[in-house]
Amino acid sequence: MSFKRFNLSNQMLTSLNRQGYELPSPIQEKVIPKALKGANIVAQSETGSGKTHSFLIPMLEQIDFENQNVQALIISPTRELARQTFNFLNAFNIEFPLLKTKLFISGIEKDKTFRKGSLVPHIIVATPNRLQTILV
Repeated sequence: MSFKRFNLSNQMLTSLNRQGYELPSPIQEKVIPKALKGANIVAQSETGSGKTHSFLIPMLEQIDFENQNVQALIISPTRELARQTFNFLNAFNIEFPLLKTKLFISGIEKDKTFRKGSLVPHIIVATPNRLQTILV
């Protein structure tokens, strides 16, 4: 079954096609329809099975690009996973040019994290410790 069965936007279908995703993985088949309806989901699957796109796709479909507030927060347990998620997210930028994202992990100067006059992101990807440092 193709991603079309989820009634995704043309932008999303074009982006997935450009990125080489033709068919949803088993975890995506289970998660995406429920996530699009706003369900709370706990899912487990092996590495490389498509878990990240299982939540990124519905998340992007629900972002209001005219709303200049943070609309989603992704907390990753490690810097590596946060950076990987951030990179997956930014792969959608061609079809979603208004999308603003921010990565908060150690190794990025706090001053660069929140610059005066900087744009508020729609989606933040962060590690717990860096998020706590920024919020406190």
